[in-house]
Amino acid sequence: MNITRKIILPYDIDDAGTVEIPDEEAVEIPFYMIPTSDFSLNKRKIEALEKCMPEKGLEVLFQEKKSGRGNKETFESKTYEKIEEWLKHVYQERENN
Repeated sequence: MNITRKIILPYDIDDAGTVEIPDEEAVEIPFYMIPTSDFSLNKRKIEALEKCMPEKGLEVLFQEKKSGRGNKETFESKTYEKIEEWLKHVYQERENN
């Protein structure tokens, strides 16, 4: 995850190509060091998320749906049954933990 902020300041460029920001426009920006341990992977959360991901054969869930008037696209009954089985399996695993 990247978090960025843009700060727009008036400036001039001299003949040498150096950017000059007037002193009255200068801004002091604080930087906070964040420990790298804050970004370490949480194995339990990863495992829990992987259990929620659909199994092979359900790639249809990752396809972008077309939207618009009159679009009545539905799943085939075979795909619907696979989705139903997968959701039951995920629910049972969740109940067991």
